[in-house]
Amino acid sequence: MFSALGLSKMLQERIAATVAIFFILKLSSGFGDNSGTKILIVSFAMSIFCLLFSNSKDKLQFNRTFVKNIALICLSIILTFVINIEPIKDAMIFVIYFCCSLILTKAISKEKFIEYLTDIIVIISLASLIVFFAGMFQPALLDRYGSPCQNSLGYAGRDYLLSVYVTHSYRNYGIFWEPGAFQIFLNYGIIYELFCDKRKGKTIRIIALLTALITTFSTTGYISLCLILMAFFIESKNNNRILPILCLIPVAFFIFSNSESYYWDNIWNKLGNRGNSGSSANIRLAAFYSPFIAMFDNIVFGVGYRGLKDFASESGFRLITCTPSN
Repeated sequence: MFSALGLSKMLQERIAATVAIFFILKLSSGFGDNSGTKILIVSFAMSIFCLLFSNSKDKLQFNRTFVKNIALICLSIILTFVINIEPIKDAMIFVIYFCCSLILTKAISKEKFIEYLTDIIVIISLASLIVFFAGMFQPALLDRYGSPCQNSLGYAGRDYLLSVYVTHSYRNYGIFWEPGAFQIFLNYGIIYELFCDKRKGKTIRIIALLTALITTFSTTGYISLCLILMAFFIESKNNNRILPILCLIPVAFFIFSNSESYYWDNIWNKLGNRGNSGSSANIRLAAFYSPFIAMFDNIVFGVGYRGLKDFASESGFRLITCTPSN
């Protein structure tokens, strides 16, 4: 397909990998309420598509140790589900997702994967900023176009492929199911651009990522950003001092232009209200330590996926992040 266009093998790989990673990302962590079967089928198909156009020399080479490790992991997954008396179908979903990850690691090197993923996040950032500012000044226009969509929490929006506009929300979702998910990928991109990327134009990419991060109004995102910038200041050489200054431009802009208490109360109040059992702070803390407690209840085979769901319901943190797609 790409060969007919006269594209080089490296460019074929970049296009195929970018398309594959984007659609896996959009379906598995996107705003829409997609079925698990749909996510699974598309993820597997995209992984194979990526492998077909891979430029990796060892993409189909599997040594004995590699195969043994894969078999051991798959067997461990299946045994966990059998011992905890859970549907074998659920076990196979985990195994297939694991195989999708395996295919991608054979198709793309770690360095290339990070580069492709960062480029995708930058593109999503730019698109999301267009949608975000359009939503601030012309919300009726965005409500008129785009595909209607709804997430698992019942929030309605409009899907513009590279970004989603969530009705009556002041936060930037990107393509993701919540702004808090978007900030994770934005911070990954910022880390890569600041510490690893040697390509030209990195300052523009960083500003795009930073501006998108600020518009998520994510407490975790802001705290992570401060730690990243502190690390960069410590590690950077004198000739790179101008870069963090440029990076702080969008931060300063939004601090001064959106300093209304409504925004900032919603951001920083998440760190308080510890006395409220249903508070955002307590839910996040419980979501961190509760799975560890569940793990130590059965150190060898765990409590199973449904067992963890039940444990979450009992402990009150409600949010399960160890889903097959994650």
